[in-house]
Amino acid sequence: MFQNLRFPPTLLQSISLLKLDTTSNVFIPRNVYLKDIIHPLLLTKYRLWNQNYNKELKMLKLLVINSLISSFSSKPCSLYSHLSYLKRSSSLPCILKHEDKTTSDSLGKAILFNNYFNSVFTRSDFILPPMHCLPIPSSKLSFLLVKMFDVLNSLDPTKSPGHANISPYIYKFCASSLAHTVSLLFTVIMESHSIPADWKVHKLFPLHKNGSVSEVSNYRPISLLSILHEVLELIVYSKIIDFIYPKISKTQFGFRSTLQQPLLSYTSVFNSVESKRHTEIVFLDFAKAFDSIPHNELLYKLGLTGLTGPLWLFFKDYLQNRKHFVEVEGCKSDLLPVQSGVPQGSVLGPLLFLIYVNDILSLCSFSSVFLFADDAKLIDSLNSASENLALQKDLDNLLSWCQSWKLSLNTSKCTYMNVSLSSSANNNLHHR
Repeated sequence: MFQNLRFPPTLLQSISLLKLDTTSNVFIPRNVYLKDIIHPLLLTKYRLWNQNYNKELKMLKLLVINSLISSFSSKPCSLYSHLSYLKRSSSLPCILKHEDKTTSDSLGKAILFNNYFNSVFTRSDFILPPMHCLPIPSSKLSFLLVKMFDVLNSLDPTKSPGHANISPYIYKFCASSLAHTVSLLFTVIMESHSIPADWKVHKLFPLHKNGSVSEVSNYRPISLLSILHEVLELIVYSKIIDFIYPKISKTQFGFRSTLQQPLLSYTSVFNSVESKRHTEIVFLDFAKAFDSIPHNELLYKLGLTGLTGPLWLFFKDYLQNRKHFVEVEGCKSDLLPVQSGVPQGSVLGPLLFLIYVNDILSLCSFSSVFLFADDAKLIDSLNSASENLALQKDLDNLLSWCQSWKLSLNTSKCTYMNVSLSSSANNNLHHR
C-alpha cells in the first residue's frame, strides 16, 4: 500500500530538502536554482534522473494497486485499509462543538477535545484486596542486547514521536549504539517498578469515528506515546504473551482473527436452521470500553490471571499517574489526569482489555458467546418460550456483570436478530 511504501533514508532526506519547480518540472533546492550552481551536463543528467524517478514511481504505484486488487480474494483487508487511508483527512473542521460549547480557534479545539476525552473516564471506589498472597514467579524479565537491537532496528521511522518529540529515526539508525544503554534503562525500570513520569504523558490524537465531523463526541482518542515507551511495551508483550493467550477464551477473536469469528457464528446459525430450529442472535457493544476500564479492578484481574510479583507491580505503576493532552495546530491543552482505561494505540492496551473482559464467558450458560474485542454476539437455538427465558437470563447476568465491573453497554448499537424458517418465531427477548 502507498502509505507503507519505504524508500532508502538517503532518498527520503533528498526529497525532504528539495521541492518541485512547477515551471521546469525538476527538483530544486529551496530558494536556489540548480542552473546557478550545477554544471549544465550534470543538470541534464539530473533532469533525466528526475524523469526516470517519476516514471518509476508511477509504475510502482500502479503495481501496488494491481497487487491489492489481485490479492483481494485472499487478503481483502489490505484493499479496504488502503481505501480507508485515501479517504482519511487529518484536518479538523473550522468549527467544533460539544453540548452547549462551540469553538473555532486551535486552542479552543484542543481544550474541548481534551475535556471531552477526560469526561468519559470511570470513577470507581473499588478497594484492591491484598495481592501479596498470590504466588510470585521465579523468573524475571531479561533484556538481551540482540533482542533490543532487533526491536530498535525494526522501528517504523514514520511513526509519531509522541510527547517526547524524539524521532524514531534516531533509535532506528543508532540501534547498535543505543541497544546496551536502553537495555540497562529497561532493567532498572522493571526492577524498580517505576516508569519515567514523562513517558506517562499521552499526546491524544482525535480520530473521527462516524457522524458529524464537527461534533467532538464523534471522535475517539488515540494515544501517541514516546518511542522508548512503545519499545518497552513491545518487549514486555513478547515476554508475557505466551503465558496470557492460553488463558484467553477461544471465542474471543479480538486482535487475533478477523474472519474466524463470523465464520463460526454463521456455522452455528446455519446448523440451527438445518435442524429446523429458530435462532436468536443478540448483538452487544460496550460504550467507551477502552477508556472506561477502572484501574483497580483491572489490577485485581491481572493478579487472578497469574501476572503477579514484579510484573504486577510494573503494571500497577504503568496504569497510575498518567496524564493526557491534545494538540491542535501547535496549540496544546493543559494536562489532565487519566483516571481509567488503557491507552488506545498502545501495544499492551488491547491485551489488558482482553484480560478484563475474559470472564464474560462464564456468565452465559445457555447461549454461545462470540467476542470481538468490545463487541459481543450471543447466539442460541430455541424451540420454546422457556428457552427464550433462558437466553434472557444470560443477558441479565451480563448486564449485572457490566454494573459490577463498571462497563456500560451502548444501547444505540445493541440489537438482536431472529433467524427462522417459521413465521411464528418467538419474539419475547428484551433487554432491561
